[in-house]
Parts: sequence; structure tokens; C-alpha cells
Amino acid sequence: MKRKVKKILIYAFIGALSLLLGVVLSMDEPLIMRASVMDVFPEYDLGIDKVTLQKIADPSPNFNYSRYSATVIFHNYGSDIIDRKIVLHGDENQKHVFVFNTNYGFSLPTDSSYIVRNYEVLVGKNELLSKLTLEANLTDVEDKNPSNDIYTLNI
Repeated sequence: MKRKVKKILIYAFIGALSLLLGVVLSMDEPLIMRASVMDVFPEYDLGIDKVTLQKIADPSPNFNYSRYSATVIFHNYGSDIIDRKIVLHGDENQKHVFVFNTNYGFSLPTDSSYIVRNYEVLVGKNELLSKLTLEANLTDVEDKNPSNDIYTLNI
């Protein structure tokens, strides 16, 4: 009888452990910590290396802006960026977009580049020879060199 109780308890324990493991692994953000020694004092530095524009639409009678498709090249000058939040935006008249390249956010190894394609910007019809400024922000951590987060183009 004692053996039977032990056997039942062992099977119950294994079943409960399997159920718990299945729940944790099926969660979007499991409670398992992902960390390394380098995460103790990371120095994040994401910069914009280059921006190119391609005109995709001229102003029309109904819409007084030219539309451009921007290609933005990010470069990681600091520690590995792992699952962080990045916002790309222009001046106050441009849209703000979150840049994701993983299921959990944005990741980029040290000294690597990432290309964002088809970011649309608008330039007013009367703003000839104007400047367009694009900015990338790490929103959940501090960037050690914010001066390379801004890129200005003459249009």
C-alpha cells in the first residue's frame, strides 16, 4: 500500500511539473529571465548611419504634399541590443513607427547594421530646398550618444 501511494505521488508531481512547464513555455513573455554578464553595465548606442529618399508621389490638387519612401540604416555602436523598443520618427508632422525585428522588440548585435525600408515621409509643396530630420529613439533604455540618433537631409 505504501508503494502505491509513493507511485501516485511521483506521477502527480511529474504531471504537475509538466503542466507548469507547458504553461510557462506557452506564455508570450515567460517568467524565465534572459541575462548575461554584459547586461550588468550595458552601454547602448544606436545611431542612424544613412538615410536615402525616393520620391513616390508628387503633390496633387487634393493632397498638397510630396510623398517619399525613406530607407534608414541603423548601426549599433554600443552593447548588444536585445528586445528593446525603438521609435523612428521625423519632425512633428511625420508619423512615428515602432521598429521590430523580433517577436519581443528590436535586437541588434554590437557593431552590426539594420535596414528599415519604406518609411514614408511627407514634404510640403512649398517647402523647396527644405530639410528633413529623422530620429531614432531607444525608449526603454538610455542611449549613451544621442547625437548620432538624428539624421538631417536636404531635399
